[in-house]
Amino acid sequence: MTDERLTPRQRLLLFAVITVAVLLRAWHLDAPMFWVDEAESSINALTILQHGYPSNEYLGLPIYENTLVEPWPEHPEYEFKDISYSDKGFAVYHGWLPLYSIAAAFWAAGIKPDVRPSSWTPRLDEADHRYRTWVARVPAVVFSVVFLVLIFACGRVLAGMDVAWAALILAGFSQSIILLGKQARYYSATLAMNALALLFIVLAIRKGRWRDYVGAGIALGLLFHTHLLSAFVACLVFLATLFWQRHHERLLAKLAVMAVLFGVLTVPWMLWTGFLEHTNAIPKAWPLLTWSADVMGYLREKWEFALVYGVGVGSLLFVVLFPDRLPERISAPFRDRRAAFLLLGAWLVLGYLSFCRLIPAASFFWNRLSLAMHVAGLLLVALVFSCTLPWFTRRRTAAGASLLAVVFLTVSGRLPFQRTIRRVGQLDTLSVIGELPIAKQARFYASPNDHLTLTFYTGLPFQSLAPIRKTFLDTYPGDVVIVEKVATLIHDDDPIGLSGLRERAARAGVSVTEAELHALVRTLGNRVARERLDKRVASLVPPLAPLPQFVADAVAEQYELEVVHTARWWRNWHALPMFRGYHVSFPEDWWTVFFYRFVDPDSRRGEKLNCADRLKTAIGYLPRSSDWSVEFSKGTE
Repeated sequence: MTDERLTPRQRLLLFAVITVAVLLRAWHLDAPMFWVDEAESSINALTILQHGYPSNEYLGLPIYENTLVEPWPEHPEYEFKDISYSDKGFAVYHGWLPLYSIAAAFWAAGIKPDVRPSSWTPRLDEADHRYRTWVARVPAVVFSVVFLVLIFACGRVLAGMDVAWAALILAGFSQSIILLGKQARYYSATLAMNALALLFIVLAIRKGRWRDYVGAGIALGLLFHTHLLSAFVACLVFLATLFWQRHHERLLAKLAVMAVLFGVLTVPWMLWTGFLEHTNAIPKAWPLLTWSADVMGYLREKWEFALVYGVGVGSLLFVVLFPDRLPERISAPFRDRRAAFLLLGAWLVLGYLSFCRLIPAASFFWNRLSLAMHVAGLLLVALVFSCTLPWFTRRRTAAGASLLAVVFLTVSGRLPFQRTIRRVGQLDTLSVIGELPIAKQARFYASPNDHLTLTFYTGLPFQSLAPIRKTFLDTYPGDVVIVEKVATLIHDDDPIGLSGLRERAARAGVSVTEAELHALVRTLGNRVARERLDKRVASLVPPLAPLPQFVADAVAEQYELEVVHTARWWRNWHALPMFRGYHVSFPEDWWTVFFYRFVDPDSRRGEKLNCADRLKTAIGYLPRSSDWSVEFSKGTE
């Protein structure tokens, strides 16, 4: 551990590196459009502007964002409540600090909560969409600045300037960290608060000053209101390091002050919101896990990090067990930094085990685990690079460790220019809604959690289709509008892709110009999805047009290929505990497993889906090549 000072030249370089890293996060911040989780956080933020706290209602509707567990027998329309909110109506599933930051951005930018519209025409245009998207993501970029500064400070205080620079390169230019740092979610704030907590824990161990314990108490409290699992892990790590702190003067008094600060920041909130009663109702992933598929799965998922960790831990053990077998310049870095290895290793192990044991089943995704482990993991990789540098050179320098970090990012394909971001399709189908003769008392539903995205970008009261009673949909006398996301990804060499159609036309002896082929590809972009929709609704607009024989044969082949693609796609999802034991035929059907996982999915899928009978009287609108369908069922009133 070190107190190395930055020279003026190093300060300038640090500013330049952080500036470039932040610009990568801020670049095209208004695109792509929100995925469902970003829309969820943004709607939570808009409720803060309404009530002063993130509440469970927006546009007069309860907000749904989680798997369904808790019945709502007294409600005529909703069969279930959402478990993301306490019985007192507070959002408690996610931390409030990121939500308030988004709310502050909305307030500063003049974006106000939507009000129930007087007409059903979507009131926001593409310019509004881009502006709202940009504003909601600005706080994430601000937290990114804090994170990058703090992870550099952590590396410097923990193990020296070479570790600080390597960690900054890894954090600043890894594509996955960049994506976390530009989304309107809690991800960027979680990275920043984890780094803040780690910094004060290291300072408390090293120096044990009053301000270090005060800072640790505040940092842990802020982390609690950002990412609960990370806060739990950080508290465990702090307790595990008490042995190292035993020689500090007035340790008990300092710990008491720290505990009081943490308690003041957390306990009143837990009592006020009903958090403690609520957490027991959320199904945990632990009972669904298996050792080989789940508990060890993360090591396979992040094999490149596991390899670096293994090199570091193996080298450290060799140095400890055989202190005289290696030259001093090779063994000294590991021996001198044993404490840093132990601290970061404990953080990773406790984070890994805590995630497996405590995480709700609906949140068991490996990228959620990474949030609690990224800071310690990046620092540990940087530490390994610093300690192994003497294997290749006689001097251990910040430039050398940084170079190893760049090589690691390059070899693992994690640099920004090595990966592309899939752009989410625009809500082109929504223009259909404004042209429909929809009565005032209509109900708007969408595939979950697409209803959150639709609500945020249109200002219309969309609700999740999942919690709605089938009997309500079957008997509701008013109009019903259902919007669903469909899968339309076509590769060039697919049967109805450009190369695929060209090949099949040649095989059939049909003469087709390039212009005609391009037109066909645009027309067939969602043909399979349109054929599936045609079987569910009374009529389809535009109707299915007859196809030339070679094109019809290509569509039939595409249908079979989608079954294969879905099986391959589903194999990855099936490995997650929420989906194990079930099968999905097409990607857009995944939600019938996820949201009904604990309430008998098979009794609510296919022909038993709550909207299946209502759709039989509906007109389906799915423009060619669109990503969204609109199903309009006219009421009897």
